[in-house]
Amino acid sequence: IGKDAKRALLFLGVGTDTDRLVVELPDNNTVLYNDTVVPFFLDLGKLDSAGSHIFTNGTPDNYNLTQGNYNIKVTVISSDSWESGDKGTGSSSPSKYANAEIFSGTRVAVIYPKFLRNMWAAAYNDTAQGAETNALNNLTWSLNQSNIPYDMRNINVTAMYTGDLPNALPVRLELWEK
Repeated sequence: IGKDAKRALLFLGVGTDTDRLVVELPDNNTVLYNDTVVPFFLDLGKLDSAGSHIFTNGTPDNYNLTQGNYNIKVTVISSDSWESGDKGTGSSSPSKYANAEIFSGTRVAVIYPKFLRNMWAAAYNDTAQGAETNALNNLTWSLNQSNIPYDMRNINVTAMYTGDLPNALPVRLELWEK
């Protein structure tokens, strides 16, 4: 985790026969996640800030990442035998044939808003007022270029800035999740 990092996410690629997922920081003997629910990704910073604070400070809803190198261990646990959809009864015998899978899509992504901000700021603006001004200027320029008559009294421009200052990364991530 480097300077100005905002989020640390773990994207998961595991087999559908995974019955339990365990995510640990082995150097600190810390378990961040141990559950039968296997999501597509985990917000590692949110998990760490809810308890151990190994690489975060703050609260789960408003945390900061601490610079440094951290090892992470992901363990997937399958049932005792191959399953055919009838959970619990198993369809292979002996149970030694059960195998959990973890795929190459499992990876940690550390997000740096300063790189994202440059891309988004060029398309929008850093403030709601700036976005309104840019939107109005773009609209009137397009109308003028197309020789379309308009009355400024009929144009209403509104914008709302969302997210935590100085950037709206959490809102963008939540939209992206959905």
